[in-house]
Amino acid sequence: MTTAGKTIEHCRTRAEFIARGLASREEARRTGEFRPAREVHAELARMLEKAKARLLAKRDRLEDDDH
Repeated sequence: MTTAGKTIEHCRTRAEFIARGLASREEARRTGEFRPAREVHAELARMLEKAKARLLAKRDRLEDDDH
């Protein structure tokens, strides 16, 4: 991908991220249901750890297949 292509992709990804955040904010305002940042951060940390574990397991399986 070219530098321009990477810049465009980054801008698109950033715009989508911001749009999701704004939609989430509006939903919280509409419903009155807010979640503490601590709770959200903990959930994101758990999701990240699970994703890392899946990637490591996949890498290990690929390395085992190569031997």
